[in-house]
Amino acid sequence: IELTNPQDIRAMLLNRYLLSGIKHADRVIAVSEYTKQTIVERLDISSSRITVIPNGVSGSYKPIQNFTQTIAYQELLQDFAITNPSPVILYIGSEHPRKNLETVLRTVAILKKQYPNIVLLKIGDPGIRSGRVRTLELIDEFHLRKNVTLLGNISIERINELYNIANALLFPSHLEGFGMPPLEAMAAGCPVA
Repeated sequence: IELTNPQDIRAMLLNRYLLSGIKHADRVIAVSEYTKQTIVERLDISSSRITVIPNGVSGSYKPIQNFTQTIAYQELLQDFAITNPSPVILYIGSEHPRKNLETVLRTVAILKKQYPNIVLLKIGDPGIRSGRVRTLELIDEFHLRKNVTLLGNISIERINELYNIANALLFPSHLEGFGMPPLEAMAAGCPVA
């Protein structure tokens, strides 16, 4: 991704240097066919030297039986100021433009017309400073201050609990080598769009 859609020029130059050794590797492992194809095209490596081994998902992501009847569920609602029944939407990722968080915020703004108490929980650090600035501008532009909670990195256990109560994970990225959140959400039984 740093070669095809760099966050800044320094990262692009550093990664170009770090990837220069790949030409000497006997074998290259890629996480997806897309990544393999990008390596072939961008680094001029023969596809016969590249093996795709897709990512798996941790066993930590799973449905929690009878979760809504537990104290942990009540604590989760309280911790994130979720009133029942508020639709809960998750977004997990940075605020880099390629992650397309703007589409998530636009979607929540549209849904807010029908569900005024809708909650968007954005999990993960901004990644880049300009991303956070833009996110805050969009939250104000779409009148979502009461609907969006920006969380940093949180525990896997907490993420799994959120997958278990969320109505959907929105994941509209323009570019991923392999997007883990959709795989994790599906393992926990959360719909993905």
